[in-house]
Amino acid sequence: MKRNFITLLGVVIIVAGIVFVRSAFEQSPKTEAEVQEAEEAKTQLEEAAAITDEAEAEAEPDVDEHAHSEGDGHGHGNDGENMVVAQAEGTETETTPAAAASADSFEELTEWPAECPDVFRVKFDTSTGPYVIEVTKSWAPIGAERFYEMCKVGYFNDARYFRVIHGFMVQFGLAADPKLTAQFKSKNLQDEPVRKSNQRGKITFAKSNAPNSRTTQVFINYGDNSRLDGMGFAPFGEVISGMENVDKITDQYGERPSQGVITAKGNAYLNKDFPNLDYINKVTLVK
Repeated sequence: MKRNFITLLGVVIIVAGIVFVRSAFEQSPKTEAEVQEAEEAKTQLEEAAAITDEAEAEAEPDVDEHAHSEGDGHGHGNDGENMVVAQAEGTETETTPAAAASADSFEELTEWPAECPDVFRVKFDTSTGPYVIEVTKSWAPIGAERFYEMCKVGYFNDARYFRVIHGFMVQFGLAADPKLTAQFKSKNLQDEPVRKSNQRGKITFAKSNAPNSRTTQVFINYGDNSRLDGMGFAPFGEVISGMENVDKITDQYGERPSQGVITAKGNAYLNKDFPNLDYINKVTLVK
């Protein structure tokens, strides 16, 4: 009886550990704290496996019951995608991409070409000031075309920066109107090769661990996040002017806004519960 009880206990610990580790890694990309927590859980799982082996030999296991999860309180949406970014452990850099001119000096174009150009620039007029993103289609053609389409139809207008971790990245791409979010979220993007590194100022689509899971959410790198390159995060453009205004985006709420609720309710939820979030006024095509 004693042996059977010990064996059963070991199996329960292993199953619980598998569920926890799988859950932790499926919420990809993750912050550094979450990655560390998942790694600790993995170690505990390996220890639990050893305990089961010892139980089979009728040894007395010393069960560690301190494994835990932070749950869903840090921006982990309930929409099945959980589009977040795994925080890099690399050395942060303070180098800002060289800017040819101030963001306000770029000339606004009145017409958007029907097809995505090989290279185009868009100006984001925001609550912290303007910045300009230059997109190079050859870096990540699928991502570039989706971003162009979203900018062209005004998808980002009035959208909030809902996940901000200074020194790491700022994330956005859930529309002010949930109906607009729904139109794009049903059109997943195919994965594509990573041709440029996630360095400061580069903009990239967020994704989950599932294949072809990119939809609408993007992030701008604050630091050297080259660790993300091997995880399939493919930059398609970079901030060429006004990066100082990207740096000013408030991190007052960190990762607290729920992506699932934003997806369902849009700004109605954010304005009520997170009124101080910085936001995008308008996106225009410039040269």
